[in-house]
Amino acid sequence: MRQVFSLVLASTALALLAGPSLAKDKAEGLDLTPLLDGFVQGCDFSEPLYDLIASLRPTTRDGGTLAVPEGYADVVGEPTHEGDGEGAQIYHLPLPGQWHGQPVVGIDFVNQDDAGMFVAAVRFVGDESAVTAQFDPLVEQSQAMLDEEEMSVDFGHVVLLDNDQGVMRLICNLST
Repeated sequence: MRQVFSLVLASTALALLAGPSLAKDKAEGLDLTPLLDGFVQGCDFSEPLYDLIASLRPTTRDGGTLAVPEGYADVVGEPTHEGDGEGAQIYHLPLPGQWHGQPVVGIDFVNQDDAGMFVAAVRFVGDESAVTAQFDPLVEQSQAMLDEEEMSVDFGHVVLLDNDQGVMRLICNLST
């Protein structure tokens, strides 16, 4: 019994020390929680996620290098870019995995510097009711955190769940 416990403890510690790449479950994909949880913490993105988002423009438009966080190189896809015809730039990044038990297909980022637009979204491939049941309480908690910040209140920052043509998204709108 003691050996089994020690073996389980050792393999758990190894997985934690090795980072997200060893935490893969073939049936569910990579656990994206360490990267994405800022969405449900008052839209306070982790430095690796912020760096990844910030690298989308130079990567897709200027031939720069994508700032892929450690442990995610095997799952991050090729980013794409499109304009909306009115000055906003829309970036899509395939990022398959799991977040709080729900399957994720990627993240999107929309910005328009001259208008102060900054919107980031996680795209799910799961059932709307399952995504809603899992994330509604987290979205409420995240919005409450935003509502405690004077600047967020002044600019109307919001975090919400949205169904866009059958694709569930969790959105952080931090536009100014």
